[in-house]
Amino acid sequence: MTRNRLRCLTVLLAIFAVESAHGADAFPFPASLDELGGGVQTCATLEHMPALANLHGAVAVGRNVLSVTAATFPPLSQGGEALALSVNGAPVAAETSQWRAYEILREGTAGALKVRTTTRMADSDAGLLLTFTVENPTDTEAAAAVSLNSRMIVRFQEGTWEWAPPRPDERAQDHRAVPDGEDAVTWSDSKSPAVTALVMTPSPRSMDADNAFHWEARLAPGASLTVRMTVAFGTDRAETLKRAHGWLNGFEDQQEAARTGWETRFKDAFTPGNDRYSGHLPLLTTDDPALHRVYYSSVLSWLCMERAGLSEKYPRAFVTASPFYAPTLTYFWDTQFYGTLWALLDPAGLKEQLRLFLTADIHSCYAVDFLTLKGVGPWYSANDYALFQLLTTYMRLNSDWGFLEEAAGEKTVLEHLESLATHWKKLADNPAGMADYGTKDNLLETVPTYTNIVPSFNAANVWMMRTLAGLLRERGRGDDAARLEEEASVLSGRVLSLCNDLNGWFSCWMPDGRRQEVRSVVDFMNVAACMAEDIPPDLRGRMMDAVDRELWTGQWLRALSIEDPSARDTLSDPKIMASWESAWPGNSLRADHGFTGSYTAWPAQVTEAFSRWGRHGRALEMLRAVSPVLDEGPFGQSHYIPSPTRPVRKAFIGGQDYFEGCGGAFAEVILRHFCRVSSRTDQVSLSFSTEP
Repeated sequence: MTRNRLRCLTVLLAIFAVESAHGADAFPFPASLDELGGGVQTCATLEHMPALANLHGAVAVGRNVLSVTAATFPPLSQGGEALALSVNGAPVAAETSQWRAYEILREGTAGALKVRTTTRMADSDAGLLLTFTVENPTDTEAAAAVSLNSRMIVRFQEGTWEWAPPRPDERAQDHRAVPDGEDAVTWSDSKSPAVTALVMTPSPRSMDADNAFHWEARLAPGASLTVRMTVAFGTDRAETLKRAHGWLNGFEDQQEAARTGWETRFKDAFTPGNDRYSGHLPLLTTDDPALHRVYYSSVLSWLCMERAGLSEKYPRAFVTASPFYAPTLTYFWDTQFYGTLWALLDPAGLKEQLRLFLTADIHSCYAVDFLTLKGVGPWYSANDYALFQLLTTYMRLNSDWGFLEEAAGEKTVLEHLESLATHWKKLADNPAGMADYGTKDNLLETVPTYTNIVPSFNAANVWMMRTLAGLLRERGRGDDAARLEEEASVLSGRVLSLCNDLNGWFSCWMPDGRRQEVRSVVDFMNVAACMAEDIPPDLRGRMMDAVDRELWTGQWLRALSIEDPSARDTLSDPKIMASWESAWPGNSLRADHGFTGSYTAWPAQVTEAFSRWGRHGRALEMLRAVSPVLDEGPFGQSHYIPSPTRPVRKAFIGGQDYFEGCGGAFAEVILRHFCRVSSRTDQVSLSFSTEP
C-alpha cells in the first residue's frame, strides 16, 4: 500500500458536545446495530452457536432451530438445553443463523416445510421472547405436526460463582412442571426457589406426559403457522408468570423494546452528557468500511459485557465472559484490554471499582465475583501489570492525579502502585535476577512450556518501575525515582538476554538453568509495549518478521507458532490428536494461547507494536484484515483458524466463550495508540494517524 493511499484513509474522531444547538439526537450516528450484525452463517461451519446479552445476563442458542442453552441471569442459571422443536416427528436442525446484538435468526427445514425462528431477550429483564414459523412453500397442502420440548432446568445458585458457574444437572429429576391453563407452564426447582414460566400463543393442542407441547395444522400452499412465546425467570411463581403473560400480551412492543433498548444504550455510550454513563466514547467517522466496522464492533463487543444489579454496592460491572463462563467475574488481568474505553465511558464507576480491586488480595486470586465481592481463582502473574495499567490509564485520561493521595484500604493509591511495580522482587530469589512466576496456571494457563522466568511480565516490571519513577519524581522523590530507573535498566538487560538475536523469539528460563524457547505472541507484545526503546532497531525487525512469518495468517493470528517445540510435540502425539477435544486445556491446541488461533486481544496488540516500531502501513492492513471475522458476530474470547481455505471462527472447545471483555481490545488500541487519546473532554477532534 502506498503512502499516498494511506494518507487518503485518514480517519477522524469527533466527540460532539451535548450543548450542540441541535441537541444530542441531531448528530448523525454512524453505526447501526443492524449494520454491525453478522451475516447469514451456515451452522454446520460454526464452532460456536450465537448468544445474546442484556444488562442482566446472557443466553446461547442451540443447534436445534429454536433451542436455547446456558441462560444465565445470576444468581439464576440454566442446565442443559431447552425448547427444542420437532416437526412431523423429527427434530429441526438450525441450518443457518444470523446474529444481531438484540436478535438471533435461525432457519431450518422439515421435509418440504421451512422453519424460521427469532430469539430476543426481554429488555433489561431476565426473560426471552421467541417465535417460530412453519411455512409451506410448496404448491400442495402439507401437514405440520409441531412439538416443543418445554423442559427448562433452572436453579437459584447462592454463594460465590467461579469461572465455571454452578448449573443444575439436567439429568436429575429435581424440576416439576405445573400447567397454568392451556397456554402456559411453570417449571419449579425442588432444591431452590427458581421458577421458569413459559407462555405461548396460539395455545397448543395438548401437553403430554413428557412436558412437550403439540400443535397440528394443515397448511395450504404459501400458508404458515406462527407461534409466539415468552420465557420469564424468577423466584416467585405468581410474579414470574405475570411477567411472562405481560410480555406476551404486548409482544410486538416487547420485541421492539428489545431492539430499541440496545440501540439506545449503544448510542448513549457515544453521547456527551447522557444520563446512563458518567462519560462517553468518541465517535469515529471514516470512509474505510473495514476500520469503521472493527472500531464500532469492538465497542459493541465490550458493551455486551455490561451488567446491572449483580451488586448493590456497584450498580454497574463489566464482567469477563458470558454466557458459559465467568458471567459474574471481572478478571484483573484483562481489564488492561479495555481500560481506555472504561476510563472514558464511566470514569466514576471505574474509580470506585479500582478501590475494590486494590483492596483485594490480587496475589491469591485472578478475579472478583460481583455477586459476593470475593476473590476467585488462583493467582495470575499478569495481575500487577494489568491493575497498574488500569490505574494510570484512569488517572491520565481523567486528569485525576489527586487519586494517588487517596486511600484504598490501609494504603494510599500511590503506595499500591509502588507495591504493584516492585512485587516482582519477592519472586526474584534466583540466579537470573528476574521474577519466577511458577507454573503455566499462574501464566494465563498458556502452553505447557511457558513457565517460570518469562520475558513478558518481567518486561512489564521494567515499564512499571519506569512509570512509577516518573510519578515519584514529580512528587519530589528524586532519589527513589533514580533507584527505580536503575533497577529497571538492569532488569531490561536481563530480559533481553532471553532473546535469540538470530530469529527474534524469546526463551523462558527454567529452574534448572535451561533455556526453553517459546514462540509465543505474549512475549512479543509485552516486550514491544514495555521496552520499546530498549530493543535495537535490527532486533525489532527480526521480531516483527518472526510474527509476520509464523503467527499472522492473513486474517487472524496464531498465539503460538506451529514451529514451536510444544506445538511440534502436540502435532506428533497421535493420542492427543485423536482426542484433541478432551486434551485441549492441557496442550498447545487451545485456541486462545496455542497454534490453532488466538485470544482476541493479541491481534490488536500486535498492530500497536508494528505501528510503534515503524511498520505503520502493515499495522493498518492487519486492522482491516480482521474485519471479516465479524461476519459471524462480535469479537469473542478467542477465534479459531480451521484451515487456510476456511473462514476464521469463534472458538468454543476448551472453555472459550461467545462474549468476552477482550473484544474491546481493537477499539482500545485505536483510541490509545493510533488516535493518541490523552484526555477525556466533551469536544475534541482527533486524527487516526497514517504516519508512524
